[in-house]
Formats: sequence, structure tokens, C-alpha cells
Amino acid sequence: MKNGTTAKTTKKYLRVTAGPLRNWYVHRIVAAALLGRELTKDEEVHHKDGDRLNCWFTNLWVIGEMDHGWVSAKQAHFMRTRDTKEEAEWNAFMAEEAQRFTAASLSDKAAGIVHEIQDGQLQRRWDEHKTKGW
Repeated sequence: MKNGTTAKTTKKYLRVTAGPLRNWYVHRIVAAALLGRELTKDEEVHHKDGDRLNCWFTNLWVIGEMDHGWVSAKQAHFMRTRDTKEEAEWNAFMAEEAQRFTAASLSDKAAGIVHEIQDGQLQRRWDEHKTKGW
């Protein structure tokens, strides 16, 4: 499906089809603008609401490959099991972590600091949350 200068890929991501950013994914362009730097190859962009067409900056979260796989697996688990209590706890945890990421990204960008992504920290924080109960 074409829409101006973007097209939806077979995996349902928006990709630029013309100009200097041709073949770049829209969500990666937006995430790089949010951070104020290009993304590295080991950084993934997570769509918080699961909608790959929603590339609004508040819906995107840059995390490492390991964390992205873990987060995606957790979301799939909740879709299968429908454990509403744990899912509510998970959603609250993820909202807090995403807010922390956005605040750090914007303040670092304003200060001219390169925002670094620490892969593996989400699962560690979740495990701490589950054992200690925040």
C-alpha cells in the first residue's frame, strides 16, 4: 500500500520510498530524531501500543536487541494467557520505564549529551520488581 512517499512493508512497517531517506523505516527515523543521533545497529525501536503503523514519537521506545526480544515475548505471553492481574502490573511497569526513557532522552538531547541505551536493564528491573515489589 503506497501513501505519498511511504509504503507498508510485508511486515507492516512504514518505509520511505523516495528522497534521501529512501528505504529507511519511518519509526527508526522518528526515534533517531527523538534521541538527536542515529541509531546503532543493535538498537531496536519498540512500538508501545503494538501498532507498527503508529510512528508518533510518544509511541516509540529505543531499547537494545535483548530487551526488545524480552519485551515482545512478554507481550505475546499476556496475549496468550490473558493473566489480567500480571498484565496490569506489567503495563504499569512498562509505562514507568517508557516515561523514564522519554524524559532521559529529551533532557540528554537538550543538554547535548548522547543518550546511551543499556541493553538488558529492563529484564533486571522487572525481576527486581517481582522479587521486592516496588
